[in-house]
Amino acid sequence: MIWGILGGVLLSLLASELYDSCPRLTNLLLRSASCRLPAECRDRYWGEWMGELDSQGDLGKLRKLLWALWVFLCSWQMGRTLQSAVEQAKSLALEQSRKNPKRLSFREIIGRLVEFDVDGEEPLPPVGLERRAGAAIGGSPSEESRRRA
Repeated sequence: MIWGILGGVLLSLLASELYDSCPRLTNLLLRSASCRLPAECRDRYWGEWMGELDSQGDLGKLRKLLWALWVFLCSWQMGRTLQSAVEQAKSLALEQSRKNPKRLSFREIIGRLVEFDVDGEEPLPPVGLERRAGAAIGGSPSEESRRRA
């Protein structure tokens, strides 16, 4: 009987401690998720995620923790998609630097490229990335990508 009461009290204390540590765990999950993204995109998405977390207001610590867990789980795919976009932007920057001396820098290209929303549901095919990157720098898709479309 005494062990049951003692066990109940200890489990209640443990649950309370876990509930109180939810904000720290939420920040840890979001920080880990941002580390999975390309370096060029980390600050932007960290700011967006923290803004989203703040906008959730009084929804509760557990719900915020579950949302952060969802972001963490989706960050692998988002990181791959963004890395593909970064690589595409780098190759476009190199191509533009060869063609046009009045070129945009890589930072300008990637800045314009990440302004577009990336769902994170599935990576864009190379043609889609080229079109997105071309639109970001004010260009048009190459003849090869028009033939593939």
